Amino acid sequence: MKDDNLKKLEKQIAVLSRSLNDLETRYEEKVREFSILRQMGDSLVSIFDMQEACQKIVNILFDDLLPDNCSLMLYDYHTQTLEPYVVKSRIPFKPDTDKFTAQIGHRFKVGEGAAGWSLEQKRIVYIPDTKHDERFIHLQPLPTNLRTIICIPLINQQKPEGVINISYSAPNAFPVERIPFLNILMQDIGLFIGNIRLFSDLKRANIALQETNDNLHKILIELHKTQQYIFNSERLSGVNLLAAGIAHEFNNIFAAIMGYSELCLLKPDLDEHKRTFETVIKLSHRATTIITNLLTFAGKERMLKTNINLNDELRLILEFARPELEKSSIIVKKRFGDIPFVICDRNQISRVFLHIISNAKDAMEPNGGILSIRTRPKDDMVIITISDTGKGIEPHILRNIFKPFATTKGSFGGGRQNGIGMGLSVSYGIIKSHGGNISVSSKIGSGTSIKIILPHSKKEDETTSILEPIPFDK
Repeated sequence: MKDDNLKKLEKQIAVLSRSLNDLETRYEEKVREFSILRQMGDSLVSIFDMQEACQKIVNILFDDLLPDNCSLMLYDYHTQTLEPYVVKSRIPFKPDTDKFTAQIGHRFKVGEGAAGWSLEQKRIVYIPDTKHDERFIHLQPLPTNLRTIICIPLINQQKPEGVINISYSAPNAFPVERIPFLNILMQDIGLFIGNIRLFSDLKRANIALQETNDNLHKILIELHKTQQYIFNSERLSGVNLLAAGIAHEFNNIFAAIMGYSELCLLKPDLDEHKRTFETVIKLSHRATTIITNLLTFAGKERMLKTNINLNDELRLILEFARPELEKSSIIVKKRFGDIPFVICDRNQISRVFLHIISNAKDAMEPNGGILSIRTRPKDDMVIITISDTGKGIEPHILRNIFKPFATTKGSFGGGRQNGIGMGLSVSYGIIKSHGGNISVSSKIGSGTSIKIILPHSKKEDETTSILEPIPFDK
């Protein structure tokens, strides 16, 4: 009886011993698995290059799982295929003769072969012996003698990232009990690959964004140059009118100077000489005044808002423009009211008036017409109205009259006169910057009227010195 109990006890000890050995083996395997996971995490957390990361993954698995072959295939989202990326092997391959190597080297579609099927199903493919698996019968005999094959799909948030292929030359070389560990690898490595891919995409996007910013900067520089060119072109349309008036004035002045100087040579009387020289001096002073005004119009003086008399500015502009207006058979009718001073930049406001008068002249060519200019006070504002009897503005242009390139001239407007439609948009900006407003009304065949409203100076003693309003010419 005692021997039987001893035998039972020995059996129980043997069972416990085997169980303890199994537990020790499983513990060692778990430690190895944990070591692989920690090694993966420590190595990949600071790697952002795809080639380096994939090589690191294959090296770790190759050293710890001890396969004969280990490869990593990445999923290409453009071609929707699996492409071999990194391969490591203990078996020397002959690519020219090895049928299986040639098969591994080409791209797989999702669902094609063990790797493609694994990625499509998002499941690990475990083939313990390829000689007894119908999917590999057509590859027999295998020159490389691969018997155990494992395909691990790499998934990141349900998105395919690639497949890891592990193979052994011996059958049943990988314990089936370790498949759950491969499931953990599937998720972790998939997440690493996805993050690296995302980082690469962000890096490319950042480079593209930088290139776009550089291109935009170049475009802005070119746009600024174009705007300056357009602005200067519109200024020239007014300057042409101004220059014609100045040329006319100087011709008259110098003709008179030359005439009086010739008289000096003919007359022996000293008193006559004196009166002639006085006339020459007056004419020279007039020429100097014209040059000073020309510099003002050209913007050579420092830009500064001051109290100015708009009536005087309009008179000066009309005096310069008179020869060209007369040449175009245009009659000027003025009605200047008793208006207060206005705080503004003389150059900019004069440019606005000059552009509007130039436009009015062009609108009334070649048959001529009437240019009407009126100024009047209203509340704390000064109202300037400039009207012409020209051909008017088409409704579709009138709706966008203050936008760039809205014009009846040149290639943009189909007109004969030169122009690109920037003058009124620039004028609009100038008037708005002075706290005022500008509006246009027009009717085809009946002419155009432009109304400018500007705030006047708050000082009551700064009003124009007109003795009485000039009546509107009949």
